Amino acid sequence: MALAFHAWHVASPLSTRATTAISRAFISSVASSTSPASTSASASASASHQRVQDAQTSPAGEQLDAARGRSRRRFHKTRRQAVCRSLGSQAADDLIKDSTEARSIDVYKQRHKSGAPSLSISSSTRDDLYHLTRSPKAFHKRKSEHHPAIEQVTDLDLRLTSDESIQYTHRAPMINESEKEEILGSSIPTSHTTKQDEGTFGIAGTISAREVSINEVKPMRDMKIARLRKALGRVLFSPGVIPLRDFRTGVWNFEPSLHDIPQPDKFAFHRCPPYITPSQDEASLNIIFVGSTSTLTKALSQIYFAISGGKGVDLSTLSQDFTCERTTFTPGAELPASIIVDKMSDGIYSVDSDKRWDIENVISDFGRILEKMLTCEVHDFKRFLLSSPESAVPEEERTAKEAYRYQRVNSLLMRSQLDCYDPRLPGNGVFDIKTRACLPVRHDRANYLANSAYDISKDRGYTQSYEREYYDLLRAGMLKFSLQVRIGGMDGIFLAYHNTSRLYGFQYVSLSEIDERIFGSTEMAEQAFRLSVSLLELLLQKSVAEFPDQAINILLKHSPAINAHSVTAYVEPKDWDLSAGERPIRAITLTMKNVLDGEPINGPVVFSVDEKLRHNQNWSVNYTISYSEVDEEGIKKARRGLHRLQQDLLAMNSLVVPAGETVKSMTRKDVITRRREKREQQNQEEDQSAIPDEEAESYSKIRWREPGARQIKLREEAQESGQAYEKRKKTWRKGKFAWSV
Repeated sequence: MALAFHAWHVASPLSTRATTAISRAFISSVASSTSPASTSASASASASHQRVQDAQTSPAGEQLDAARGRSRRRFHKTRRQAVCRSLGSQAADDLIKDSTEARSIDVYKQRHKSGAPSLSISSSTRDDLYHLTRSPKAFHKRKSEHHPAIEQVTDLDLRLTSDESIQYTHRAPMINESEKEEILGSSIPTSHTTKQDEGTFGIAGTISAREVSINEVKPMRDMKIARLRKALGRVLFSPGVIPLRDFRTGVWNFEPSLHDIPQPDKFAFHRCPPYITPSQDEASLNIIFVGSTSTLTKALSQIYFAISGGKGVDLSTLSQDFTCERTTFTPGAELPASIIVDKMSDGIYSVDSDKRWDIENVISDFGRILEKMLTCEVHDFKRFLLSSPESAVPEEERTAKEAYRYQRVNSLLMRSQLDCYDPRLPGNGVFDIKTRACLPVRHDRANYLANSAYDISKDRGYTQSYEREYYDLLRAGMLKFSLQVRIGGMDGIFLAYHNTSRLYGFQYVSLSEIDERIFGSTEMAEQAFRLSVSLLELLLQKSVAEFPDQAINILLKHSPAINAHSVTAYVEPKDWDLSAGERPIRAITLTMKNVLDGEPINGPVVFSVDEKLRHNQNWSVNYTISYSEVDEEGIKKARRGLHRLQQDLLAMNSLVVPAGETVKSMTRKDVITRRREKREQQNQEEDQSAIPDEEAESYSKIRWREPGARQIKLREEAQESGQAYEKRKKTWRKGKFAWSV
């Protein structure tokens, strides 16, 4: 039996684990045959055999011997079957483990050859797919060094052929084949090189972050930057949130004049310096494209979504209440970027926001009020209230220009408004001021008066806490803030939390902290910024080339359903005579592949945790640009794609009616307001846009709806927290300040 086991072991190509299990089972079976019980049984059998030895010579004895022989053979057969079953049960798991990887490789290869819904990929892109498989191949190579048997099981070759007849699968469950074609079109680049290669239908090339040069442009005038109110200076150098008033004792950490916020109907907005669009800024008329941060960051965000590969925000610094919360960006942060590229003199284009989609936003009004409140002393701020005479703010101050910083990337000039300055901060000492309305106000802003009862009473927690406000900010606005701060060369942002009725507290967030939460590191943030700006410049160049020497509208959106690393721009002329036919349109899709230190990256880009290694890493992007067809069918497909994005923007114009109102009553009020505004504009110069007035008006029309369960819950929470705040106030001592005894 031992010889049989040895022969079977040599002939069987099993792994070490399986062989060991079988050996243990065989030894166990042999040991059982030599146990005391089996020895006693053998002695008894020998004695019995001796007693009948004399009878074996008879015919009856021969029959008995034959019967015993058959019995012994049946016994050994049954024993062998039991041993085999034992061996199978003990070695089954090991055999499965050894063959799992081999089977998974077969499945992987079959998946690429399956007949699932597929997306046609050009030969240039297929050639690049070989590099995308380098990481899985290297992984398999490392595994095979430890398990040579894997190489015997299957012939692993992850290289993809460039045969034009092969269709590679790309799962896109959110859209069908016709929708893919609408966005990508049929004109695909046919070549791809490391340098820009312009072909018949598009271009392809590579951008390296370390090769993107960003240069500061000296302004033509001196810039006067505002200073923070003196009492707030210590916030810049204190970690975390500093509440305006202590939760428990009610002691003032700052002067009480910062507590109450003037309402919009009490503030004289016309006394503040007006916003100057890039097209009106004479200091920027020396380059091809000029744009402000508020406009550019919307487009830059879409490009970052494409190159980041779905990277989310980092919540590791938050409490356990947010351990299972989402790390993705909010739908509002991912809204399409709608911009207007206006043709000016001398071949210069201004990049401005498309205001057709904007509706009245009371939160923006409070942002302007609070920015002035935080940068003026008490007596100075009162001059901007309607209770003060018009002469309180002279005309020279009303028309004074804001302070800006200009940075240039090739043909794109970026302008950033400089909000505030403190010489004690690193670098140029400049920082941005941002105001943050509380949760119920943000999600139910038409009901802001009633929701202003909401109170923040703790540092950490899922609701009614600064931590909740910071969590929402990370997902909704921090990416945009980081881009604005980086364009302006600022040190960070000064956050003011409020409920539109009173200020809660203040927090200073440095740019390095923002980089850690959004990008993972400052090195990655800087390179992502350089890549995004360079890709945006490229996209602007290709967009204006479609409709040269005229103003254009661009609607830009990351398109993950087509490709995780693609962004599509729908371009059409801004001014168009409708009597000449339908407005032309062109869809331009920019598809990218990430490369980190020469290695293709699948999924989110992550820099090294080692600081020295991270400092020397280089992020580059291989890109291809495809265009929609210019025939009638191609224009229809592109227009349907544009319409889908426009519906996303229109959805943001849906507001919940405030408490005590109905959809009918709010709609009637809107009609009255629009009629009054139309009468006021009759004597003003008509808008030169080719879009009819009724179409432009429909873009910004508010769509009212009744409150749902979410809004009702927020309203109840606001009232309950407000009642708790009033109850807590009764226990506080009046007139107590943290800076005095």
